[in-house]
Amino acid sequence: MNEVRRGHEVKERLDQVSPSFCLAKWKQVTLHLHNGNTQSCHHVSSHQIKPESLKDPAALHNTPEKIQARKEMLNGKRPSECDYCWKIEDLGEISDRTWKSGSTWAWPRFEEVLKEGLDARVIPSSMEISFDSICQFKCMYCSPAYSTKWQSEIEEFGPYPTSGKLNSLEGIARQGVLPHSKEEKEKFVNAFWSWWPELAPKLEEIRVTGGEPFLAKDTFRLMDDLIANPQPHLIFSINTNMGFTLQHRDAFLQRIEALQKSVKKIFIFTSIDTTGAQAEYIRFGLNCDSYWDNVRTVLAKSEKKIAMTFMVTVNNLCLPGLKDLVSQIRELRLQFPQHEIGIDTPYLRHPMFMSVELLSKAFMPYIDQTVAFMEKHSDASDPAPFSDGEIQRVSRIRELMTNRSFSFLQRITLKRDFYKMFMEYDRRRGTEFLKTFPEYEAFWLECSRYSLAW
Repeated sequence: MNEVRRGHEVKERLDQVSPSFCLAKWKQVTLHLHNGNTQSCHHVSSHQIKPESLKDPAALHNTPEKIQARKEMLNGKRPSECDYCWKIEDLGEISDRTWKSGSTWAWPRFEEVLKEGLDARVIPSSMEISFDSICQFKCMYCSPAYSTKWQSEIEEFGPYPTSGKLNSLEGIARQGVLPHSKEEKEKFVNAFWSWWPELAPKLEEIRVTGGEPFLAKDTFRLMDDLIANPQPHLIFSINTNMGFTLQHRDAFLQRIEALQKSVKKIFIFTSIDTTGAQAEYIRFGLNCDSYWDNVRTVLAKSEKKIAMTFMVTVNNLCLPGLKDLVSQIRELRLQFPQHEIGIDTPYLRHPMFMSVELLSKAFMPYIDQTVAFMEKHSDASDPAPFSDGEIQRVSRIRELMTNRSFSFLQRITLKRDFYKMFMEYDRRRGTEFLKTFPEYEAFWLECSRYSLAW
């Protein structure tokens, strides 16, 4: 079935229950064990899990906040935290409420969710889990909440001089997402391991994230547990920045071979937003040559079929190289046809001054060129076609740039923040914005004028 057509059918069925109903709020959970937070759907902000509730480890998922959001959804109200999807739907596009609810881990449980009611002790079918915030990268839109490298920088230099004091440790602490001490973190990690024997037979998929998960010891503990106790129904996934050392790569490859005999399927999700020096500037710590070497080595040495998805966080600095990145991913599809290689393009919302909505129409041709390239290679007869869903998710970025939601005063503040952020970024990290992004000279000068005027 056509992917977009099926999306419309899924949305129609969801809307029969409620125009805000989303199965992810029941059947998906993300656990940030290093700071004791949880969320359902990666587009919403996380919230704290009360440590005293962990006598029943299912409280890692069934928090009062989620139960309230489920109630609102069943009553046709839009939970405010889900504004990512409401914005997309208000533009007439298919949102991730539909894509997620239509997933294999959610859609077969449609009737089950309706029968369970709000008081049920819901067991998720899809889990994303972070054991630690340890990371060797300082991606520009990340935070000390999820990267130890970011935390070290802020401890040394303080927050960035934007209007909101970007990445202030005090602000992160107030939000409840500052990494816990080792002792406090262990309470949440231990709660997960006590829940794991109940979870393992019921989960459809588990996805390990970070920080960088290959730097966390519990990642390998989980892989070893699955090898020792096979779960042939389970999809094992991992998010990685592919910046790991040869030692970590070899340890992973050794386990991949064994895991392929123990689980249903293996997914690798890897993050990169554009190409070359611009990619290295955005995801500070990235070495593109090493990145692509690691990608090709993993694909080449995996004898059985694996799925690898490139997660492209579409921000206002990645557009010039977007078409080239998509082209590189297509080349991998041609080189490794035995594997399932995909691309996902969520748009960045925070920090807002890194949003594509801040850019002028002069940047739209970059999106148009990318979409045109994908459409050129979308026919079923193409040896490495892009799906209509992949194309639709890139196309909706243009809609966001066309229907910008920022007011005039917001735009002034955000452009001033953009300039202050990257002036300081260059000072701290020894980078050069205009040398790396010459396409942004007019935008940079405009932002600098607002900074001087305020």
